[in-house]
Amino acid sequence: MNKISYGFMSLFLIIFTSGCLYPDDMRGDKSPGAIKESVTLVQTAVDAYQQASGGLIPIKNSEMDTPIYEKYTIDFNKLGAYIGQIPAVAFENGGNYYFVLVNVEEDPTVKLMDIVSFQKINALEREILLYISGNNGALPKGEEVYENWYSIDFSLLGQKRLQIKSPYSESFLSPIVHTSGIVKIDYGIDIMKVIENYGEESINTDQDLRELLIETSIFVPVKSNPYDWISEEPVIRNMF
Repeated sequence: MNKISYGFMSLFLIIFTSGCLYPDDMRGDKSPGAIKESVTLVQTAVDAYQQASGGLIPIKNSEMDTPIYEKYTIDFNKLGAYIGQIPAVAFENGGNYYFVLVNVEEDPTVKLMDIVSFQKINALEREILLYISGNNGALPKGEEVYENWYSIDFSLLGQKRLQIKSPYSESFLSPIVHTSGIVKIDYGIDIMKVIENYGEESINTDQDLRELLIETSIFVPVKSNPYDWISEEPVIRNMF
């Protein structure tokens, strides 16, 4: 709440009123550098809003059961007085990301949620639920990946295999299906890479390992479940 000094706040408002918050060469730029800069600028606007509003955060309403990393979507209408232009990468301006907040209780931090991956998994889940209803409850499943979680046999769906480009690495991630028909993205390979880079001592035994992805990236793990550290590997948590 006290991240921004009064002097910096004044400077920020001067920049905004002069129309120079987003330099001309950044408007419409969706390169990795510009995406990171957009996150920084939105963070500055969120901090300013929070300070001016007595600690409130500029988010849209959401359902109680919305997954934690998809729950706190930033409402750019509330940031109107603190931001000159909605970033080009934002869904509200034709981009592929929602700007969301994490760690809202202690230190509201701006991250990005990949809408394309979100939509692909939703569409796949609908296809799987249709398959289940038309096949006496049978799953279009392959091998068991985790307890009650399976790879997907796309041949049974009459589709090509779907792979999701990881926002954290050069890897492609696989969707997995729970016995309930719910579909998630398996981030185990990315979590393992972070642990290999930072060492097992960076893990808390009761920690949701997705936090490691949040701490080391500007992206949230969309369509994910919590992970635990079991037998020296990340294992998706059974929540259903």
